Amino acid sequence: MPCDLLADEIHGVPRNLLRRRAVEAVPPALRGALAGIELAAASPIVSLGLTVERVAWRARWSRAGLPELSGFVPVWRGEVV
Repeated sequence: MPCDLLADEIHGVPRNLLRRRAVEAVPPALRGALAGIELAAASPIVSLGLTVERVAWRARWSRAGLPELSGFVPVWRGEVV
């Protein structure tokens, strides 16, 4: 699903809230090396008959050699779950 890179929200959730949730998933020892979080709309999943939207995130590091770190933030009806 295409997503406007300049949009303030993805699936109705503000980007700053999505970034905060992604940073919480980064181990505390690595947070100091975090240069940023990339966000993008991802394909939805169906769980227990509910369609849950997902936002993919990927860590950008301020120095080379750190592990690839990424994940998803589930969104249902415009709220992070």
